[in-house]
Amino acid sequence: MNNDFIYQKVSIIAPLEELSPAIRAALPELKAEKPQAASSITIVERKRDTENGTHYFMGGLPALMQAVRLLEDDPKAHVTYVNDGQIKKSTQSAHQGHVHPTEWTTPELGIWQLTKLVLNSLKLYPSVDPEDVLHYSYVHFPLANIKLSLFIKNIAFKLRRALVAKNGISPDDRWQCDAVRASLSYHKALSDKIVAAGGEPTFISDWRLIWSPDKEGIERKKQLWEDLGIKTAYITQDEIRRETLLRDDIPLYGLKIFGDGKFFADVDKKIVTYLLKQYPERFTFRTAAVTEVHVDKTPFAVVEDGKKVAVASFYGSTGHNQVFKAGKQLWDEVPVTGVSTLWVCTLDKKAALARYGTLEHLKNLPGGANLTNLHTTIWNVTEEGDQVHIIVRATEGANFNSPYADPRD
Repeated sequence: MNNDFIYQKVSIIAPLEELSPAIRAALPELKAEKPQAASSITIVERKRDTENGTHYFMGGLPALMQAVRLLEDDPKAHVTYVNDGQIKKSTQSAHQGHVHPTEWTTPELGIWQLTKLVLNSLKLYPSVDPEDVLHYSYVHFPLANIKLSLFIKNIAFKLRRALVAKNGISPDDRWQCDAVRASLSYHKALSDKIVAAGGEPTFISDWRLIWSPDKEGIERKKQLWEDLGIKTAYITQDEIRRETLLRDDIPLYGLKIFGDGKFFADVDKKIVTYLLKQYPERFTFRTAAVTEVHVDKTPFAVVEDGKKVAVASFYGSTGHNQVFKAGKQLWDEVPVTGVSTLWVCTLDKKAALARYGTLEHLKNLPGGANLTNLHTTIWNVTEEGDQVHIIVRATEGANFNSPYADPRD
């Protein structure tokens, strides 16, 4: 244990104007985020009235990566990528890449746990104090915003999965792990190409941390993930001190999940910059708002900022699980999303250097999450006198119908 560290409870939520200049300068650009709702795009079925144009990709990182695949796979393809100019938190301040099934399948969100959440929302089950690290959950379920049909659909999914699963694993779990593993490998290969071309990395794949005060929960997770073909190893106390932000004065347990990784900040901007240089004759990027997709069996035009643009194909990703392909919506709306906030952790500089060696090492610590899907990823590290400020993006991956993180967390 390093006695230079003093752990204390902090319950202050400071307004931006009260933060020091050094912290404010290190924060990501702050502006209102207005995600484009799925209903803002109208699919218009009409007779084709244009010739084939560009292959058109619209939206966030999923659409951009589909554009990359086409550019690499078809040397004759002309590709246009468009977004609405809004900066998404997930790509602006870094997020994690992980090979495991959705939170809906994790034991920590089983039927009994979800039932307790519902009862708590009805004031029929007591709340747990956040100081009770072992039992407090970052999962929240505000019934005021629930959509009953979606809730029933997702509970039915959990029940069906329980019937077909063997040893806690369903065929869908295995398929999802394989699909995500392939996706992260593709991201890593693209990042390597960007670095080789003189750009900044977009994704690093080594390992990611899963932690908890629940030793048995970590042991169950290790067995479950190894049954899924995910390589893991217990993290040592020395590694907790050197490679994590976790406290070392209370019992905590962790797994290193190999093959997982983290995306660097501004990943979409870095990819676009690379594509513009790599494919100057075949790749176009612009900011515009898409309102219509015209379809005659297949898409042939889109309307952006009031102007019609001929397209040879159309792929759009407007938000969480909201994907358009060939004029069709490819998602079932879900009531669970991730909400993000920024945390600032201030350490004594000497103590920070004693624990982490260098501030650059501290800045590049692996991402981590606990068993109820609270993710923490370092965004930035800045110095101010004899202090070091660590800015952490905290994302709660299992919030139901809530656009904001719970201040108690």
